[in-house]
Amino acid sequence: MRVSDRDLSVVVDLISEPMDAVDAAGTHPVGQSEILVDSPRSILAEKLCALLERSELRDLIDIDALVKSGESLDLAIADAPRRDSGFSPLTLAWVLRGFDAIGLAKAAGVSNDAARLDTFRKELIDHLIEPRDS
Repeated sequence: MRVSDRDLSVVVDLISEPMDAVDAAGTHPVGQSEILVDSPRSILAEKLCALLERSELRDLIDIDALVKSGESLDLAIADAPRRDSGFSPLTLAWVLRGFDAIGLAKAAGVSNDAARLDTFRKELIDHLIEPRDS
């Protein structure tokens, strides 16, 4: 779906798939209707899974924003296998080692954020390989 106002236009991907919820979804009005929207906690867990699956810059940007907004990365790492049974923190860390955040940021036209995103990528790798209490 494309959403536009006078100055901007953005493509919105909507997903509808049955799965166990990590956290309760909220309802948000859209015109005369309401839609269910995943909580930030659920979105962060899903974004970790997406980054492992498709390795796109937008997922790294979203993860960075969600963590900066106060969402718990530790909780999301624990939640992610509930969204994708193939998720592994160590596998994601391995994938991120070869993830060219700087090159992708430049190609996407966000070169001003390239170094910051690459620093976040490295911090995320370190966090993923840290031993955790079970």
